[in-house]
Amino acid sequence: MIVQEIVDAIEINIQSLLPTYKKASFVYDLSLNNRKQSKKIYAITPQSASNVSGSTLAITLDHSFDVTLSDAYSPKNDSDINLQDKILEIHNDIESLYKELFQRRLGLAKVLVVQVVDISSPEIDNDNNTVALTASFSIKYRKETT
Repeated sequence: MIVQEIVDAIEINIQSLLPTYKKASFVYDLSLNNRKQSKKIYAITPQSASNVSGSTLAITLDHSFDVTLSDAYSPKNDSDINLQDKILEIHNDIESLYKELFQRRLGLAKVLVVQVVDISSPEIDNDNNTVALTASFSIKYRKETT
């Protein structure tokens, strides 16, 4: 089905563009990933979808997909420079991913448009020394009804 195709295509793009990232064992609650597995992980989660008016022979949907990138950082007692650097690095990784998804539309003929709706504020887990950013992508696709 199209949702699985989109998730697979996003995953292929992450593996190609950001090869140091590994898929999280727990994608819906990143805090459940153990500390050693929390370095450079990603999660892809389909979210809500809404119908877009269009042809009577096809269903057109705007579907949100969240892509979360997370990485470990080394805390310092005198500053948070390592955390700042990690946040900027993840922002750059999200930008690289967005450019590729936007330009190639995931390489799927059914996908019409890919855009970033929102990039979250950093989610900092001081207990595990990790930081995560989530980009919400809106993907418009068309699916034939016949």
